[in-house]
Amino acid sequence: MGCIRKPLAMVVAALCLTAASVAEARSVQVEVTHAATGDFSGYSTFVVVPSKSIQDASFRAALEAMIASELTDKGFIEVESSGDLVVAYDGGVGSRDQIFTNRGYAVETTGGVTTVYTVGLTVPVGALAITVIDRARGEAVWQAIGKGMIKPEAAPEKRVKRLAKAVKKILASCPSRD
Repeated sequence: MGCIRKPLAMVVAALCLTAASVAEARSVQVEVTHAATGDFSGYSTFVVVPSKSIQDASFRAALEAMIASELTDKGFIEVESSGDLVVAYDGGVGSRDQIFTNRGYAVETTGGVTTVYTVGLTVPVGALAITVIDRARGEAVWQAIGKGMIKPEAAPEKRVKRLAKAVKKILASCPSRD
């Protein structure tokens, strides 16, 4: 029985490593949660409002620059205050348990009893919500949330690069000025 458990432990460990690498390769999933109008031609300027929940000032500044860059590429002009559009954002990191039953499993049979071991992981997940508000009306005109698995131990440059891709993907469905 000891000789069965050791290979079984190695199989389960290998499956965990495979599942972790697959999870990291998945892209950010974006859900547009609010789109009041598709016509943004009446708006020309925007201001990004700093998130109160993101405490790291350098991270917040980098995120705001990424958002501003994407909106500028869509034809909007960033201003210091009183933009036609107010852009708010918020984000966070959490985790979720994930079981990979279709990714692989290990089977152990002892004394006629078969046990199936599935691979389970707690996966760190990040989320970023971006809301675009019509300042004059005080109403949200567009909002999307991006969610994806993250790798906290990744080098800071890789995390920033992934965040930039996430911001780009989130804002891809936001209407442009023209």
